Amino acid sequence: MTKQLESIYSLTIDDLRNELTNNSFAKFAADQIYSWIYKKLIFSTGEWSNISKKAASYLANKYSFDLPEITWNISSSDGTRKFLLKMRDGNSVEAVLIPAKNRLTICLSTQVGCAIGCTFCHTGTMGLIRHLTAGEIIGQYLSISKLLNSESKKITNIVYMGQGEPLHNFEN
Repeated sequence: MTKQLESIYSLTIDDLRNELTNNSFAKFAADQIYSWIYKKLIFSTGEWSNISKKAASYLANKYSFDLPEITWNISSSDGTRKFLLKMRDGNSVEAVLIPAKNRLTICLSTQVGCAIGCTFCHTGTMGLIRHLTAGEIIGQYLSISKLLNSESKKITNIVYMGQGEPLHNFEN
């Protein structure tokens, strides 16, 4: 059985700087990599033109760059869009895109299921299956941002009111 790689999206900028410097790569490359991922939405290390091939190869072999898969999305008449995202383990979560006059807000999930058990909420009736990792939470944002980029739209706000109770998974 092969070990599943940690998500690159779980690393903070300081984590990435330390990872690079501890392995004899330039510290400043972390800022360039963050720009490729979070500003340009380019997730393939082979497309990073200002990152050394050695550093890109190192990261590609040590970390997963997989994003949650958007299995469907549907729009309502007010422009709100609901997304179902499939994680690597096969579990799915929901995220919602909420448009307003001067902003576009994404509502992310922090757990698969929920332990609270609110009877008015379908997720609450599922029970808690597991907490999402930081990489999976960020991955929702990146997957949807990538899709929106192709539509010339950009997320301006993030809220955590999706599946699960955010403060029960505060660390991630």
